[in-house]
Amino acid sequence: MMTNEPMSKIFVTRNTVYGVRDQRIVAVRRRGESQWLESHRALGMLVVSDPKLVEVGESLRLAGRDGFVTTSIIVDVMRGTVTSAAA
Repeated sequence: MMTNEPMSKIFVTRNTVYGVRDQRIVAVRRRGESQWLESHRALGMLVVSDPKLVEVGESLRLAGRDGFVTTSIIVDVMRGTVTSAAA
């Protein structure tokens, strides 16, 4: 089922785009692709650093059941809404 997920921020790294809402990763896609992934390790993970303070040149730090993940360096930060089968 596809849903529209309002997001506070969309973080773009070299290879991946992460949609964040309420401190959680709610959507992930490969950079350059339009389709959001239905499964990805980062989906549902908590953004440890405050997404309101993360800027270009930094990384997102994520925490979940499987431990911690640090993304590659952010190259762009946007605001927006996505249509996603995930989350």
